[in-house]
Amino acid sequence: MDKKELKARLDEVKNLIKTNSKDAHFAESLISELLSLNGQIKHEPTLVHIPLESVLEEAKGDTFTMSRTKDGKVIYHTYGGYTIIADSSYSSLADTINASIDYLNGNVKLDDDQKEIMNNDILATTYLLNLPMFAMGDYEFKYKLASETIDYLTQKIKESEEAELQEETFAENEDFENAVKGLADVQEALKES
Repeated sequence: MDKKELKARLDEVKNLIKTNSKDAHFAESLISELLSLNGQIKHEPTLVHIPLESVLEEAKGDTFTMSRTKDGKVIYHTYGGYTIIADSSYSSLADTINASIDYLNGNVKLDDDQKEIMNNDILATTYLLNLPMFAMGDYEFKYKLASETIDYLTQKIKESEEAELQEETFAENEDFENAVKGLADVQEALKES
């Protein structure tokens, strides 16, 4: 039965109980308590819960589904049961999945060269998103990936530590302050209009 049918049947059973009771008010009170207790028994806390009705749009590939939800989450789900859920705080991942959904659903117009680039990008994206599944099945591959990731991150940290801070100049500061003031003026004008 679907939800509407279940709700109708529940109302029907409640009415039968009330009409077959000597005290309809007392029966209503017991029904409410029964439903509350039943709901508490069935309630299971979840680590992650994304109702299907919260999905705004999805795109399906041969081995995966990518979805975006009303609250801004993006989901990458393989048909084997592996799922990644990210919100906007992981902007590069969320943006990549959102762009893939838009492309796969035909929401963007691209020329043939751009389509080829996007097809290759989606292929690369799915390989990267599936890396944990591949790596956990092969210890040599897992440790090679881990080692390369550590080397990459170590290099990026070293580069950021070695980068010299750019000297501030009066002209750049003045330009920045003028841009901020101009933005504030535009916002104020929009409020007034």
